[in-house]
Amino acid sequence: MIEIIDGSTHEMVQCSCVLFREYGMSIADVAACSLEHQGFDDELADLPGRYGAARGGRLLLALCDGQPAGCIALRALPELGAHVCEMKRMYVRPVCRGLGVGRMLADRLIIEARRLGYAVMKLDTDTDDRFAAAMAMYRSLGFVECARYNADPDPKTIWFEKNL
Repeated sequence: MIEIIDGSTHEMVQCSCVLFREYGMSIADVAACSLEHQGFDDELADLPGRYGAARGGRLLLALCDGQPAGCIALRALPELGAHVCEMKRMYVRPVCRGLGVGRMLADRLIIEARRLGYAVMKLDTDTDDRFAAAMAMYRSLGFVECARYNADPDPKTIWFEKNL
């Protein structure tokens, strides 16, 4: 059974941090410059930080049979407008891939974004072949390619957005 829970609670922040670190390691050879540019280590030290409810964000975890299976986060992008947010840190542990965990996390995050009053959700990803399934999922959720909206220095980055 897959369950989506709040990853920003005092009890779950450490688990969120572990999954974020796994996420970082899983893309280190593809997007290391991007994570450094984003201040990833500071982000981990400050969780839930910009993904906390007080800052207009969300941090969600997926549990599969009670065990951590994946994570996803939402943060406000006030520099792009009061109703714009960003999907961040989508990660599913390899053993849980193919079970629909990523889609469940994304679906729930989109619902949360709407509840918070966001009108547009953005995300960026790498065009490396390892992300083909993720890009297909984003497209199936209604995300379309858009213009660059951040300063990600990776030349293989692609940007998406979805009207909520």
